[in-house]
Amino acid sequence: MLFYRFISERFVQHVNRLERETDPDFDYVQLPDDLAEYGRDSSVAELGFFIRPSELFENVRKNAASDPDLNERLEQVFRNIEGSAVGSQSEGDIKGLFDDLDVNSAKLGNTVAARNAKLVRILNEIGNLPLGDFSSHSIDMFGDAYEFLMTMYASSAGKSGGEFFTPQDVSELLARLTLVGKTKVNGVYDPACGSGNFLTETYIELRRLENVVIGELLRNQTMLDFEEVGDSPVKVSLHQFYGIEINDFAVSVARTALWIAELQANIESETIILREIDDLPLRDSASIHEGNALTMDWQSVLPAQRCSFVMGNPPFIGYSNKSAQQRADMELVFDGMKQHGLLDYVAGWYRKAADYMEGTSIEAAFVSTNSICQGQQVAPLWRPLFERGITINFAHRSFVWGNEASDQAHVHVVIVGFSYVARKKKVLFDVQEIDEGVSQSVGNINGYLVDAANVFIERRSKPLCDVPPMVRGSQPTDDGNLLMMEAEKEALLAVESRAEKWIRRFSMGEEFIKGRKRYCLWLVDCTPQELRVMPHVLERVRRVREFRENSVEAATRKKAETPWLFDEVRAPKGDRFIGVPPVSSERRKYIPVDFVDNGMIPGNKLYFIADAGLYEFGIFTSQFHNAWTRVVTGRLKSDYNYSNTIVYNNFVWPKANDAQRALVQQKAQAVLDARDQYEGATLADLYDPDNAWLYPALTRAHRELDAAVEAAYSVDFDGDEQKIAAHLFDLYAQATA
Repeated sequence: MLFYRFISERFVQHVNRLERETDPDFDYVQLPDDLAEYGRDSSVAELGFFIRPSELFENVRKNAASDPDLNERLEQVFRNIEGSAVGSQSEGDIKGLFDDLDVNSAKLGNTVAARNAKLVRILNEIGNLPLGDFSSHSIDMFGDAYEFLMTMYASSAGKSGGEFFTPQDVSELLARLTLVGKTKVNGVYDPACGSGNFLTETYIELRRLENVVIGELLRNQTMLDFEEVGDSPVKVSLHQFYGIEINDFAVSVARTALWIAELQANIESETIILREIDDLPLRDSASIHEGNALTMDWQSVLPAQRCSFVMGNPPFIGYSNKSAQQRADMELVFDGMKQHGLLDYVAGWYRKAADYMEGTSIEAAFVSTNSICQGQQVAPLWRPLFERGITINFAHRSFVWGNEASDQAHVHVVIVGFSYVARKKKVLFDVQEIDEGVSQSVGNINGYLVDAANVFIERRSKPLCDVPPMVRGSQPTDDGNLLMMEAEKEALLAVESRAEKWIRRFSMGEEFIKGRKRYCLWLVDCTPQELRVMPHVLERVRRVREFRENSVEAATRKKAETPWLFDEVRAPKGDRFIGVPPVSSERRKYIPVDFVDNGMIPGNKLYFIADAGLYEFGIFTSQFHNAWTRVVTGRLKSDYNYSNTIVYNNFVWPKANDAQRALVQQKAQAVLDARDQYEGATLADLYDPDNAWLYPALTRAHRELDAAVEAAYSVDFDGDEQKIAAHLFDLYAQATA
């Protein structure tokens, strides 16, 4: 519909420009249809089509609200525009121009009246867009129009349209990263093209580069030679752009977006070549195919030998959130490969791209959820790709962008550029905000997007080094009957004082960080006779038994035989341990860990390190360990999701001498002492990234501890996390060789 407005206004602009040479007051919009017919043949010859005044967007919109047959009228208008080209040279270009626009679709409404009401709204909303003069506005304004259309479509379809939205700055960044250093481009392919943002931005970027070249070639020359041979210096064509998209509406938008991009690019080129570029009739179009990219043969859309680049923003769907169809898609793509169930849906595009590019010099780049380069997903995705000869040529490490859909979801993403042909210069970008980036030339980029060897961090049951083990706490599986908040504990003791002996402090990760008090009934050594004289406690135990008996899990039903015990009993031995919350904000520089010496029972969402002292605390809470965590840990949404088997057990500790160990211990104690200066502050307060300035003593103590830990590793990186991560990967490769 937006394109209908566009060609209507372009048609009016063309006719008015010609007629106003003799009649300054001429306005084609006001002309009767019968008089307009005199110009039909010349309009078709010059523009490729003809539109009657009554069928112009402006006039149809003016009468739309009072037209009970609006849907039929629009359908006839579109047929008339296409029919105007029959028998002319432009027939093939105009035929099917409006096939994607179904004014009788049930998506618009279940009745004619409902569909017409929606069509009136669409016409008015598009008509109200402040596009101004088509020869002066920017592509950004069209982008806003497309995003409005997609939001309205998503609303009418009863689902979020977020899967179709890609911010323009991300699209532009990917296009520039992909094209850097290139002098020749054949086909550009987006197998998850959505509304066409990446293809559009790449087309615009190529046209801009081409304009620079044309400007240099034509310096101090005229355009006479081109006009004499009937040729144009503009060689970048929409015929070079291909896409696959599963949603029919997005396919239509992508095609239209690329047409508009071409028209806008032509305006810029005209200022360089000093001549008009005929953008009507339409003879050039991108090839956007509707279908499921993971089940289609990509060669059927664009043979690999005609392709230069594959790029896109495949769907952001986590491995645990895939639908049955999406799981089937992944099974087909990975062909029974082990562990593919651990991969996000986007990984399917990496595998398909590797299959498509094999034996060619094609380069690919995808915007993806950052989880494919973290934690347990790295090995099953990147190991087989590297073994096939894939290399990562450039990467943009994790950054945040706000989805431009109406729900404004924020997503943590990476950009990974890869190929079977290694670039001489590999580049890593590292930012927190997309407009504040720095780049670094590196020797290699591994699956974790680190300048280090291609090693893979996989689950390990015991620590790689000789250090105390990290253990997950006890899991209650009690339906809340063995756990209590402060008020519940006091209420129980008010009616059953004997229970005090069996109540212990309890904590999961969130309570540990926020300092909230929670308790549990810890009945490990409680005899049946002692339990019987505590009826209120016994009733809680009875409810645990019933809850477990009704579980669908056989293992849980088995635990109904001992309902007074936690489902999984893993209590620390000794009087003190280090508590480690597995989930923590990624904005924190340090995961908030602390010593526990009050007999607290750690829950299953809190790790503990028993038999640990100041040295272990100092290494763990240092930047060295936190840098390792940031690279290899998995994520829960954007938060760190720490794993003892992935992160802790694979961490290489320093081979410190006595003096280095003593210094780490001293600085670790200084961190604890600094915390004590801020009475009443919780770990959440102390490690709040927005208020770190409130705790200068703690900041200083951590800085000194970080320096001591670097010294224990016999390095001086001055806190450079990329160097720290690369060094740890090197140590890991040596330790596992």
